[in-house]
Amino acid sequence: MAVRDTLQARQAALLVDALPPDARRQVIAKLDAVESSRLQSLLNELAEMGVSRSLGPLPRVLTSPSTLTTQERLAELNVADAVQCLESVAPATAAQLLLASDGSWRTQALDRMSHARRAEVLECLRHDSSPLAPAALRILCGRLCTQVARVSADRAAAAESHVASAPANWRVALWKRIKTARGGLFAWTR
Repeated sequence: MAVRDTLQARQAALLVDALPPDARRQVIAKLDAVESSRLQSLLNELAEMGVSRSLGPLPRVLTSPSTLTTQERLAELNVADAVQCLESVAPATAAQLLLASDGSWRTQALDRMSHARRAEVLECLRHDSSPLAPAALRILCGRLCTQVARVSADRAAAAESHVASAPANWRVALWKRIKTARGGLFAWTR
């Protein structure tokens, strides 16, 4: 029962932490002293970890730890697939991941983004160029790596499906073309 209470308290702390400062103060003011103290300690823990409120919800599943640095993991990603995934996250999240990457990968990724998306991400980079805590970056990078792997696998499966069906389609098309050309394939037998 205590584990469930702790999980619920942490989820509540994440929700309260994502609120604007005025709303957060109002929520804390409505709690009794014990609940307020517990929530405040969890909010302090989040602040110590360097979790930014602007990054949106945290991933539910943490990926396994890697021996590679965040920068090395990002450098290994296919830039086109990574950009496709970065299009669906908050601009601040994309900015933090680009800030953690090396310069050439960052430049390639920004070049592949749509003009509007690039402007949003660059705006976030200009206003908040301080990097996240390493643990938070590892979590974000792990999440991006998982999404890129899914995108790459989906693309590979689609290509494999297309290649597998291509010979059959080619044979059918050729057969129809030969059959209708100049009286059919076996016109000489008539």
